[in-house]
Amino acid sequence: MARITLFMPGDYRPTPNQLAEPNVRTFIGAMEKAIRHLGHEPRLIDGFLTSPGEAIDALSSVDEPMIGLYAHWVYGPHTTDGVVGSDAPLLLASNFDGTWPGLVGLLNTGACLTSLEREHSRLWSKEPDLTSDPWFMERLDAWISTGSIDHDTSFIHDAPAPQTSKVVDKIMSDFKARRPLVMMLGDTSMGMINGYFGPRLLHRHGFTEHKIDQAWIIDRGRRIDEKRIDDALA
Repeated sequence: MARITLFMPGDYRPTPNQLAEPNVRTFIGAMEKAIRHLGHEPRLIDGFLTSPGEAIDALSSVDEPMIGLYAHWVYGPHTTDGVVGSDAPLLLASNFDGTWPGLVGLLNTGACLTSLEREHSRLWSKEPDLTSDPWFMERLDAWISTGSIDHDTSFIHDAPAPQTSKVVDKIMSDFKARRPLVMMLGDTSMGMINGYFGPRLLHRHGFTEHKIDQAWIIDRGRRIDEKRIDDALA
């Protein structure tokens, strides 16, 4: 019998956590039932993790298998910062309930973990009673036994080789003549650290970036002629 630690990543704002908590609690109950059904013991770290610091305090010392529960919107660093220094098996699980964007939170967190090269697995089900979903239970059992889940990836193909054309040649020529300046607007907004590339990567491909804090727009907008704004929107 294995002990499985469950944790609740959350939003940094109290209200979304409060509104979604009944849905999250229902999913926790379903996951605990599924784990016990397989003969193992769940242990819940109770309470939403609402900051990177809370994730570090709650998760960094856990060396047993961990399952993050994604049943509403969460911020990536509220998982990543607590697990990035660990190699304990990590599963991201969602209830696929459209009432709250839990699966979106799972996918964003998975992308954040991938950008940090932190191994993890993903699993979800639309069934309220997870034990009634054979596909889910089979993979949950495999994860507990092996620490990973192998999903079918046969439908994924490499991108085709780039084709030269007059259009591509013209664009590349323009890039060399005048380096494009890309605005990065809130590049880590809502904890999406996977959306941050940085100049060290972009300059190799002919781009320069300028970071814009979204809060600046309010002040800047007051000092720009309304017609210029209208023309840009048009």
